[in-house]
Amino acid sequence: MLPQNHRFSSPKDFRFMRQAGRSFTHPYFFFIVARAGNNDIQCAVSIAVRVSKKATVRNRLRRQISAILFHTLPQIKPGHRILIIARPNLLGRSFQEINEAVLGTARRARILL
Repeated sequence: MLPQNHRFSSPKDFRFMRQAGRSFTHPYFFFIVARAGNNDIQCAVSIAVRVSKKATVRNRLRRQISAILFHTLPQIKPGHRILIIARPNLLGRSFQEINEAVLGTARRARILL
């Protein structure tokens, strides 16, 4: 799980990201990046009911992506906000596939050190 200071704190953060962030698409998810006003790194993962109707499946995917982000935090340039919105194609993928997809998209977004 991401530490509290690295998570979004309110619904306003999600709205800001949808309006002001740059979007990078991947078959598994949308990767939205925006500059933060300070040197903090904040991340969030959104998985809609249309991905899976089962909450246990959505929670597992959310935990997997959060774990990837947690281990990637030291490599992310300070001052970025990241929002990952899952797509239905994410369902059934292995942890390794998700990890490669997140890191590859982060490289494309040029937010890694």
